[in-house]
Amino acid sequence: MFNFQEILNKIDPAKIEAFAKNLGLSDEQSSKIANYAADALQYRVSKEKARGNEEKVASLLSEKPNTQEDEVMKAKVEGDFAYNLVKKLGLSDEIANKISKSDIVTNLLSHVSSFLSDKGENNSSGIVNNIGDNNLIDNLKKKFSGLFN
Repeated sequence: MFNFQEILNKIDPAKIEAFAKNLGLSDEQSSKIANYAADALQYRVSKEKARGNEEKVASLLSEKPNTQEDEVMKAKVEGDFAYNLVKKLGLSDEIANKISKSDIVTNLLSHVSSFLSDKGENNSSGIVNNIGDNNLIDNLKKKFSGLFN
């Protein structure tokens, strides 16, 4: 079974926390950043699944170098992330864009890709089934929210 806990153990929380504090975010705001990144990834996977674009998501999360289409998909995840930061966290567009364009999404995508590959599930059905599972995203959120306390 897909386990975000294993992925999160590879992500450096101090780096995210330092970045957020450098932008003037409170501890409470900082603790929610990764939750909104996870929400953005899940939203984008669900949206692309509904459109029949599972292969595009699989390409983005493959361990191959990103194509131009992959970069477009990554930009959509970043845009979804920025939207969440503005609408749900109340950040300005400027700060939300700085955060969404940082390496938070890149690192999340990279770790998810590696994990799926290690499990032999880095294909369209494995990605959609694993990331579309709400329990997995909830576990990701719980892990990240505790990092800043």
